Amino acid sequence: MIPVSFQNQVQILNLRPDLAESARVRDHLRAIAGRMGFSGERVFDIQVAVGEAVANAIEHTGGSGDVKVELKSLANRLEVSVSGPGDFHLPERGGGRDHRGLGLPLMATLCDHLALYSAADGGTLVTLSFHLPWGDRVRSSVPPWESEERFRALMKASSEVLYRMSPDWGELWQLDSEGFLANTEAPSGSWLQEYIHPQDQPRVNTAIKEAIRTKSVFELEHRVRRADGSLGWTFSRAVPVFDAHGEIVEWFGSATDATERKQTEKDLRESEERFRTLFDHMTEGFAVGEVMVDAEGEPYDFRFVEVNAAFERQTGLGREVLGKPINAVLTELESDWIDAYTTVALTGESTRFTNYNRDTGRYYEVFCYSPALGRFAIIFSDVSERMRSEQELSRFFALSPDILAIASVDDGRWKRVNQAFTEILGWTEEEALSKPIFDIIHSDDVVRSRKAIEEVAKGARLVRFEHRVRCRNGSYRWIAWDAHGDEQARHLYLAGRDMTERRRAEEERRQVAAELAGKAKELGAALEREDLLATLLDSSSQPFAALNEEGRLVLFNLAFQRLSGHSEEQLLGEVRWLDGLIAPESREEEAAVLHRVRRTGDPQLHEKELVRRDGTRVPVEILVHLGQRSLGEPFYYSFVSDISRRKRAEEERERLIRENARLFETQKQIADTLQEALLRPVVNLAGLDSDFVYRSATEEAFVGGDFLDLFRIDKDHVGFAIGDVCGHGVEAATMASLVRDTLRAYAFQQLPPEQVLGLANTALSRQTALGEFTTVLFATLNCNTGQVAYSSAGHPPPLLRRTGGEVEQLETNFGAPLGAFGGSGYRSSQKKLHPGDTILLYTDGVVEARGNGLLFGEERLAEAFRLGGNKMEGLAEGLLESVIEFSGGRLGDDLAMLAVRRKAGKKRGRLPRVIARG
Repeated sequence: MIPVSFQNQVQILNLRPDLAESARVRDHLRAIAGRMGFSGERVFDIQVAVGEAVANAIEHTGGSGDVKVELKSLANRLEVSVSGPGDFHLPERGGGRDHRGLGLPLMATLCDHLALYSAADGGTLVTLSFHLPWGDRVRSSVPPWESEERFRALMKASSEVLYRMSPDWGELWQLDSEGFLANTEAPSGSWLQEYIHPQDQPRVNTAIKEAIRTKSVFELEHRVRRADGSLGWTFSRAVPVFDAHGEIVEWFGSATDATERKQTEKDLRESEERFRTLFDHMTEGFAVGEVMVDAEGEPYDFRFVEVNAAFERQTGLGREVLGKPINAVLTELESDWIDAYTTVALTGESTRFTNYNRDTGRYYEVFCYSPALGRFAIIFSDVSERMRSEQELSRFFALSPDILAIASVDDGRWKRVNQAFTEILGWTEEEALSKPIFDIIHSDDVVRSRKAIEEVAKGARLVRFEHRVRCRNGSYRWIAWDAHGDEQARHLYLAGRDMTERRRAEEERRQVAAELAGKAKELGAALEREDLLATLLDSSSQPFAALNEEGRLVLFNLAFQRLSGHSEEQLLGEVRWLDGLIAPESREEEAAVLHRVRRTGDPQLHEKELVRRDGTRVPVEILVHLGQRSLGEPFYYSFVSDISRRKRAEEERERLIRENARLFETQKQIADTLQEALLRPVVNLAGLDSDFVYRSATEEAFVGGDFLDLFRIDKDHVGFAIGDVCGHGVEAATMASLVRDTLRAYAFQQLPPEQVLGLANTALSRQTALGEFTTVLFATLNCNTGQVAYSSAGHPPPLLRRTGGEVEQLETNFGAPLGAFGGSGYRSSQKKLHPGDTILLYTDGVVEARGNGLLFGEERLAEAFRLGGNKMEGLAEGLLESVIEFSGGRLGDDLAMLAVRRKAGKKRGRLPRVIARG
């Protein structure tokens, strides 16, 4: 209690929400009323009436908020006003009560005037007036102990138990109860042992001694043995009755049954403990902060007031940061963090963003909302690895000298291309993504290219597949592709190398070989000597060698000699083609190539490793032709190309492809985790059964924009929703997560569905771009009555199946999709859900699935729902199978379904109490 000095005969007392404060008020009133000239009897009346008003106000604060007492010492009266944030409960008697709140008759009887008001901003104000004897009303001089029947009648109306005690509390003279405690008609000296729990008896004795010493009201909450023998809780109050000399002649008391309230408090503590356990074991970081403002009210910093264990793990900051300005803890914190949190705390608009923190060196994905004005709450995850993977993937795409691309099997279009694609082929990225693959492939290569893509889509690996690709300027370039596919995602991942120059060089080599062969034929006898041909070949930088059927070299040029490292004598002597120059593991294959050339007369182009004189190996490409000497003896002449540089480049490309596949798998896992988070509603709610299913048809990524949700709002209500964000991929899934969290935030305020959608539409319209919108069906269910209230934002109508099998479509033509237009023009409708009834929510991907040119439609869905029977398990999956069978397995859009059934056959259990977020 914080007293404020008198000003113009007015005193204000601010009380904490603690029943012990009422005793202090009574002591204060005794002094004030005595100084004003009230009699001892009237002082007692004032203490009892005001004490009852204060106790009533304190008890209904709910443990939060202050109670204000204003005392006005006027010339002819004392006015006392008591105001608090709670309501004064009027005397309505019923089954077990959680609140006393029945003291108004007592106040009205003991004061000269009573007024009760409801404050505009919530709470209640009661004013009691007590006139001085020479004022407007003179009190009776009847001693209080002669007014016992009056007090008994008043207190009987507000308590379950009335009792009378001896002055020293040694005997219980009388106890009347309505069944809560056993009645006592004759005086009893063993009342303490009979009624009071042994562990509480010392507390009761201590409180009695203090009340006798101070001659003040006895108040205590303790355990008692009830009339049926069980243990319970009671709140007991007793006032002393004085004689003419101010001595206590007896105590008159009342007690109320607080057992149910204590059990509720215990359940609340257990619920809070469970919430704290969940809070501390969340994988996401969670924190609550408050904005700090200067003397002019301008925000300049913030501080955290609560953090969980995941916050400490992901940031490295412990609970020691609580209450400290964040700039004193994180010296390099960017101002945009403070700006984001301040905006949310002061405007109430939630936000989601990903940002880098220099102090921790990590990236965080953050969802921020405001639980109260000036405060913000954040749920965040460390996404550093994901961001680095995405950056590495983008860097890999940007820096690779080879063409990298991702393509869709189903629509045959490029989905992503790198800078090398645009530089080599001339198409801009936008132009490439707008064109089908086969539009830029040479018409002569389309058939075999289409066949190759179909094989890769089935899981085959494509290696060095070459075809001609049209450039933007109309020319064609030869591209050699390595590719692999993802059969589930229906995507191709390709790495291509420009082979145009190599093709041109090979063609030139073939032309040179043909020219040399023609010259050899024309020279005739001159070739017999071979020295002229050797002279011609020595002038060429292209390694050349000729060998007879025995594998001995009969002719070679200087370029070949330098490539092999052998001297001329060694090449013409002991070194043979197969035994000395070709790698041992390839000799049989090389012999088969020579045999094939001899048998068919066709040249053969192949790759081998050439063993040099020092033992090192050189990868080479060999073009072998069949020739004939003038004496009719056949021989082989070969053009040899060193392809070491090309091989190193191919190995590097293979490494990059493997790294690309690893990065892609990382991104896929992130996308899968995001989708799973969007599609994991609470399914174990007391009194309800539920089932859900989701199937993605997206091509952009592995996630889509459909989402569904089922969650507790409070102990009597649950909320459930389904929605469809326009678009596909990670962007749509991120938007779906924002919409779902926004709906939850407003639903926890216990607002009707139309207001939830209206507020969500206002918030999302400010955060989404033009053309981004979401259809939503949001509903709440009263688990006690089965009443369903629902509202739609442009979403397909839900279906309701009664226990007898009848299916009806609910009206939902209520409002526009969220984010499409501003405003809150939504309305709700209601429907009774009887035990055993099932409500089905679905997205438009269900009814818009096509088969043989027809839509699956709402009528087929209703019939499948009707035939689904009363078994909830597998209901959604069975409906999905009906859609897939109708469409032949081809879905044109994501689809999701959520079924909620009110259980039948037994009484619904109580839902655990839900603690509001923040």
